Amino acid sequence: MKTNKSILVIFLIVFLSANIHVFAQNSLSFSIGDEFFPYGYMGCTEKISVNPAYSDKPYSDPMCFKIEFGSLCNDSKWAGVYWTNEENNWGEQQGTDLSERGFTKVTFWAKGNTGKEVIEFGSGGIDKTPEFKYKDSYKKYRIKEYLTDKWKQYSINLSGADLSSVIGGFFFAVDWQANPGGVIFYLDDIQFE
Repeated sequence: MKTNKSILVIFLIVFLSANIHVFAQNSLSFSIGDEFFPYGYMGCTEKISVNPAYSDKPYSDPMCFKIEFGSLCNDSKWAGVYWTNEENNWGEQQGTDLSERGFTKVTFWAKGNTGKEVIEFGSGGIDKTPEFKYKDSYKKYRIKEYLTDKWKQYSINLSGADLSSVIGGFFFAVDWQANPGGVIFYLDDIQFE
């Protein structure tokens, strides 16, 4: 009888260990900053600044992103940045496969410096460079938000999206017409859920 109990205990330990590993692999959230970084500058790139280590009152300690778009370019009236899986990957390299994780949205926390900033946020949609072999496996999902001067969580619905090749996990875009004086805003806790 003692032997049967020992075998049962060993079986339970092995079973639970395997399931904990599977659960960790298929966790319900994934920080975009673990594999995606703000590499993909777009539009008026020389007028946009991204500080990834801003430490004055982040949503989650110790740091958040501080973004500034200060003045108008002559040739472009907007600017933005993609968080891509590889540096400057616009389709030259394969995307990250997140299809087995069960994610249905991207969530993030944001606030504006004045509370009057209008920012577009999104995920996916890198597919416009025909000479490159790879692209995002899902279209561009986006939302336009009027930020407040307090931290607030936002969500981009990815229900039904094919996440088998994710190059552009997250992006923001700032339009000069909607923000004629320029903008300063902050981002934190960007993640797939």
